[in-house]
Amino acid sequence: MLRAFLCVRDAESGKDYEHRHEWIESHMHKLVEAFALDIAAYAVISNHYHTMLYIDTECDDKWS
Repeated sequence: MLRAFLCVRDAESGKDYEHRHEWIESHMHKLVEAFALDIAAYAVISNHYHTMLYIDTECDDKWS
């Protein structure tokens, strides 16, 4: 059985991965600052995450 944990405590090994949730959120927001996009919605789940992004074409058009 494949055991991949992104953001939860592994009951079998006792390892805690909950700190990754905050890390993922902070890095997503850093990417928004660096690129012409915005986060419309996101969900960080125990073994993966989903993002819905909005591409800001008006901001992109202003860049050289």
